Amino acid sequence: MVIGGSETTPGQGGPGDAAITPIDEEAADRAWRSYLQMLYDRCVAMAEDQTQCVPPPGDPVEPAADDAIRPITIADLASFTPAVGELVVQPENWGVLNIPTNFVATATDHVQQGTLLGQPIEVRWRPVAFTFDYGDGAVMSTSDAGAMWQSGDDDWTATSTSHEYGARGGYTATVTITFEADIATGTGWATVPGTLDLAAPAEPVQVFEVQTVLTRGDCIEYPNDPGCSP
Repeated sequence: MVIGGSETTPGQGGPGDAAITPIDEEAADRAWRSYLQMLYDRCVAMAEDQTQCVPPPGDPVEPAADDAIRPITIADLASFTPAVGELVVQPENWGVLNIPTNFVATATDHVQQGTLLGQPIEVRWRPVAFTFDYGDGAVMSTSDAGAMWQSGDDDWTATSTSHEYGARGGYTATVTITFEADIATGTGWATVPGTLDLAAPAEPVQVFEVQTVLTRGDCIEYPNDPGCSP
């Protein structure tokens, strides 16, 4: 991420190459400290217990007239790339026609370290919504990541994110996670405006049809009866 300048990718010294504008470290530091001061002032104005508001380090800094300070948004944090986890399909990426197949997104809250405006920060990513695309035209958006089947008694039971397929065959299922972000400022966590949508790797799903037949006995004794022949 480049703050306060522009970045180009140099080639092999040809005429199309452009120089990289260096970061104005003094302006970046002033912008960051001004942002922390704004968060502190907001805390003092809104908190019932103002002792919980920790002022930023150093003397208060007012932004210069030409700094054009803007709030930090989710776009500034996209390069941190939150972990999307995976899409789990139970049982083992297959299902049975007209019986629930279970889907679970594994993305969870997590914290990443990095730099912004030349300063070290922590970013806490929070998955707040999940869009399940089951591959057959059915799509569900929910705040629930789903729950795993924990034992054989759970198998084939409906969950909040399970899906019943109406036709046998192969499908490709996906889940898109909507993240919100908080940044640690030294005075606590501050929520960053906006959301970021990222998809977990797609998963194949094979749906089978199960038929029940009656026989005179077991297939060892009557190997040519219906349901016994290969």
